[in-house]
Formats: sequence, C-alpha cells, structure tokens
Amino acid sequence: MEYGGELKAITVISDYRLTVRVLLNGKEALTSTANLDVNQHQLAFTGGDGAVRGRLLPPAVEASTVEVDDGAQFQEITGWGGTTTPPAFAELSPQGAREWWRILAEYNLLLHREYPTGALLNREMTNWDKPEDASPHYYGDNFPNCETSDFEYMRRVRRLSGKVIFEFWELPTWARTRNAAGKLTDAPEIESYVKAMVRYCQVSRDKTGHAPEIVGIQNEVTQSAEVWRKMAPALRQGLDGAGFQATKIHMHNASMSPGGVAAGKAFRQDAAVWKTIDYGTSNLYDFQNYFHDPDGFDGRLALLREATAGKPFMAVELCVNNGEFQSRAYRVALAMGQLYHKLLTQLDACGIMYCWTLLNVTQPSYGWTRTLLVPDAEHGMKPVASSHQLRVLGAYTRRVREGMKRVKVASSNPHLMATAFTGTGGKKTLILLNRSTVSQQVEVKWRGAAFRYLEIASAQQENSVEPYQQPNGGSLHALVAPGGIVTMTNVELGKAPDDLMRA
Repeated sequence: MEYGGELKAITVISDYRLTVRVLLNGKEALTSTANLDVNQHQLAFTGGDGAVRGRLLPPAVEASTVEVDDGAQFQEITGWGGTTTPPAFAELSPQGAREWWRILAEYNLLLHREYPTGALLNREMTNWDKPEDASPHYYGDNFPNCETSDFEYMRRVRRLSGKVIFEFWELPTWARTRNAAGKLTDAPEIESYVKAMVRYCQVSRDKTGHAPEIVGIQNEVTQSAEVWRKMAPALRQGLDGAGFQATKIHMHNASMSPGGVAAGKAFRQDAAVWKTIDYGTSNLYDFQNYFHDPDGFDGRLALLREATAGKPFMAVELCVNNGEFQSRAYRVALAMGQLYHKLLTQLDACGIMYCWTLLNVTQPSYGWTRTLLVPDAEHGMKPVASSHQLRVLGAYTRRVREGMKRVKVASSNPHLMATAFTGTGGKKTLILLNRSTVSQQVEVKWRGAAFRYLEIASAQQENSVEPYQQPNGGSLHALVAPGGIVTMTNVELGKAPDDLMRA
C-alpha cells in the first residue's frame, strides 16, 4: 500500500478478535489477523528529507455501568481444574511440590481429571498406577506424560476438598469388540467396559478412601448412538451394584461442539438412558475457529445448550491446540477468557477444566497453550505458568468457590463482559473482562455488596491483588484497562494446609 499527502495521524488498533488495523488520518489502510501482543509504541522513519513531529494521545476512558441482581440466580458452581500428569508431578523438587500445592489451592483448581491407563491396562487391572506403563503423548512431546494414575496425589487433592473425575479415552484392547474380519474396533464390549470402570472405582476407594465423584462415558472417541445408549445404563447399573451410587456420570464429551450436540441428542432420545446421565459435557476445540469472530460461536453454544438441557453442564477439556494460535501472547489467552464467560453465562456451566494443569514439555510452544503450568528445569524443577493462560483462567477460578451461584448481571457495554457470583456467608465476586480498546470506568450497582479485594489480570499483571477502597456511600467503581480483567471480591484465596505443604 502507498499513501500520499499530509499524514496527520496514525492509529493502530489491536482488538479482541486477534486482528490489527492501521488507520491513516482516520481511514483504514491495513487490516490483518495477528496474535502478537502490542506492549510498546514504536515508529520508524526512513528517508533523508523532511521532518517528523508528533505526540501520543492520552488514553481514552469510557463510562459504563454494571448492575447486579442477586435475586435472580442460576447455576451452582462445582469447580475448576484439569489434568495433572503424574510423571510431571513426580519430577517436581520438594520445593516445587510445595509450590504446586500452594498454586493449586490459591487458584482453586480442585477438580482433578484423570487421564488413566487405557490401552495398556492389563486384564487383571493391577497396573493403574504403574509408572513404567505411562505413555508418551501421541502429539509427540517425547515424555511419558499420559495414561497412568497417582492415587496418593488424589488423596492430597481431596485434602483440599477437591474432587476426582475419571474416564477412559482409549479403552483396553480386551474391552473392545472385533468386526467380522477380526479387526479391533473402537466399540466397547459392554460387560468388560463396565467391569474396568467399576474396578477403577474400587481401587480408588481402597487406596484413597474415595471413589471418583464423577465418571465419564468416554472421552472424544465417537460411538454410534445405539452403543452410547447401551454404555450409559450399563455403567449406572454396574456402579450401583458395586456400591457406588454416589458416583455421578457425565455424558460422552466430543472434541467439538457439533459432536457434543449429536451426543446429547443420542442420549436424550431414550428417557431412561438420559435419566442415567448427571452432567452434560463437550470439549469445545472448535471455538478456535471463531477466534477472529468470538460472538459467532454463540449459535453453536445455543445448540449445545438445547441438546443438553435439563442437566448441569461441565466443560471438562479446554485449551488451544491449533498451531496457528499456539503462542504465549496474552491476546490468545484473552480469547479463551471470552469463552469462559460465554460458558458460564450461555451454557450455565457449573465446571470448567483446562486440558492440562501440569505437563512436562520438551517443545516450549507445546506448553504455551495446552497446559497451565510446566516444571521449570532451569529453576529447581518448580512449577511455573507456561504462558498467560493461567492468569486469565485464574481471574475466574481464584475467587469463585464450590457452592457459589451465578447471579444476573446487566452491562451497559457489550464489550464489558460481566459475571457475578454469590455464596453463603455473604460471599460475593464480580468479574469484569474488558475486550474493548478503551479503558472502562465502571460503576457497579450491587445492593449490599462490600468488597475487600480487587484483582487484576492483564498482559502486565498476574492476578495482582490490592485492597479495595470501599466508598462510604453510593455506587462502587473500578477502572478496567483495555484487554484487562478485574475481579472485585470479598472471598479469601484458598490455602494449602501446612502439613500438606511439607508432605
């Protein structure tokens, strides 16, 4: 592009759609998709003639209003979390392990999702927690991260009032059927499948004192509707017969929302089968196809809500696995923040889990968006945030405890995404995500709200905490920077017990 004439103003806009626009004298000259963060202003001038003089304009501030009605309540929160891989946790130094428990408690990531022994599970089902049977991840990170369990780790998670969620991805070969040609298929041999699921619950109870609170039908592997309608009631009957009536079941979680819609329709086609399902679920990897148009994903969420209506919804596996967006950039994490808000407000999600909470990686780019933390081999094998993903998810998880309920919020600005929660004992948390390019001076109208803390997540601040100066009267206020997330709350952060930290 060439431009001629007097150049009076250059405007660069980096927005929530992972797009960068350049305006010359207020007229758009260039638009491009771009994941990179813009943290500093830089202007290059080439040529031997002429002079340049200019100034940076002061940041604009808009006024907006958020009004909370805690008389209108929605879903009750079950929790937040993801999968901690036992081999990666075992690599942590003693100091690293203590830091891990501090982070887990503070970030309230207390839903531990198992990625258990599957293909290598022996017929005797005695190698659930055999470290040498851990599998290198098929994505190629060259470390045996997967398909093994650590029951002692789960026992400690429960010390923090955490919960365990179990499901197979790849079933053991002996629990799968063969076709007419004798070739192994993905379809389960129902009796063997149920036997393996129940046996895991028994081993967990024997080793930790508890069966998993929730088990899933099967992760991502697509079965026919007929097979799903056999798996669910057979699993419920097997659990009940073995004394695990308290263990809940979540439906098959497809990798993308259309698969979740199909699964939901398949399960609910038979009322008796749908009755055995306690939670609707789906992974939502297709949201990445909407990073440049996040609101375009709302239609898919509406279909998923319809397909799983009547059941609490849990997003049990979220992350960024598209190579185009596999970046440390804060703006990529902010894109996921918009998804968290949409899940909470459009699907009434009661639980949200990142794919991995701790993963060993040999390629740094693999860790940036697929896991929240990684063991840092250069700093004493301590867990460190892999990118900005932890702080963005933490803006939602840290101050919203199990049992709190989402309440109604109205925002005067569609780009100021507000989510509010209340709990027993007067607990209140308001989360404000500003996806606009202008700072928002927010007036908060929430009758009786008294906040103690203000947290900020941004490209520059990692869930920084400061005391909230409660006004003597009138409305509450907060300034939310472009792309920033402010959490206003009176909920204390979680803390790990001293003896757990020493263990």
